[in-house]
Amino acid sequence: MIAILPDLDARFPVVIYVQGSGDNLLSLSNSLRQIAELGMAAVGIEYNQTNQAVFNEQFAVLQMYVQRQPWAQSNAVAWVGMSLGAQRTLRFILDQPQIQPQLLVLL
Repeated sequence: MIAILPDLDARFPVVIYVQGSGDNLLSLSNSLRQIAELGMAAVGIEYNQTNQAVFNEQFAVLQMYVQRQPWAQSNAVAWVGMSLGAQRTLRFILDQPQIQPQLLVLL
């Protein structure tokens, strides 16, 4: 996981960005930086792209981690999924209805 913050001494809405197939955290750096420049905390995750059950575990742990961070506005969390990341995120919502974002964007 990587988090890019606009500032260290404030709380921000959070965008969790789940990349598509073949991408990694390094390839996300420009997208995450652009989100942070808009005044939001940008969080990217490198996840298991071949196993939905493992993804679900990784994503649930990420949600708990973000909720405990002093820089995160826990009531303002959006998930953005690209390609395979969109598919995995949508399946997560169906498998884990108790964990929901305030906004979901699937591309």
